[in-house]
Amino acid sequence: IILECFYDENVASYIIEFKTFYGLYEGVVNAHTGNITSIAIKPEEDSAPMFEPPSEDEEEVSFIPHETALAIAISDSEIGGTAAVVKNDLDRERKTYNIIFRSGTTEYSYIIDAVTGDILSFDVVMDS
Repeated sequence: IILECFYDENVASYIIEFKTFYGLYEGVVNAHTGNITSIAIKPEEDSAPMFEPPSEDEEEVSFIPHETALAIAISDSEIGGTAAVVKNDLDRERKTYNIIFRSGTTEYSYIIDAVTGDILSFDVVMDS
């Protein structure tokens, strides 16, 4: 999860602070090339992870990839042009993807089962 991102014009780079299951990191990305120039582990004041990885005794659940869930939603919408993805989030607790994308003046919102790929709900809103 990205916690902070700012542009440092002195070195033409983006400084990005992010957190994973395993710790807190700071990365530097060259603003011109997009290449990662460095990544460092940062000491944490609070050692508790933001998200707990699944425990050993819990049943491991396999989720379909974000890209697959998005492809299912876009295919179902039958849009003929291009789509701009607004949101593609995994809710691990509910085991669903919340996907929102736009095509032209229409916004599509889908809830996809993250295990089976089934469409649980969808909504289409056209701009007025």
